[in-house]
Amino acid sequence: MDTIPVGATMTWTWTGSLPHGVQSLGATSFASSGIRTGSGTHGVTFTARGTYQYDCAVHGTAMRGTIVVE
Repeated sequence: MDTIPVGATMTWTWTGSLPHGVQSLGATSFASSGIRTGSGTHGVTFTARGTYQYDCAVHGTAMRGTIVVE
C-alpha cells in the first residue's frame, strides 16, 4: 500500500518484454493505462481523497496494489 497526498502523481514503470497495464478496480477509480509490451510508464495525478485499488490488466491479482490519497 502506498500513501500519497492529494495532488500527487503516482507513476508506474515497467520494463522487459512482457505486456503489462495498470487497471483501476473498485468504485473509486482512476484512468487506467492501455496494455503495453516492453518498457512503459503510466502516471495518474490524484485530485480526490480516497482508497484506490489496481492490478495489472494482464497478470491480474498476481500484480496488485492499493493507493491511499490523504
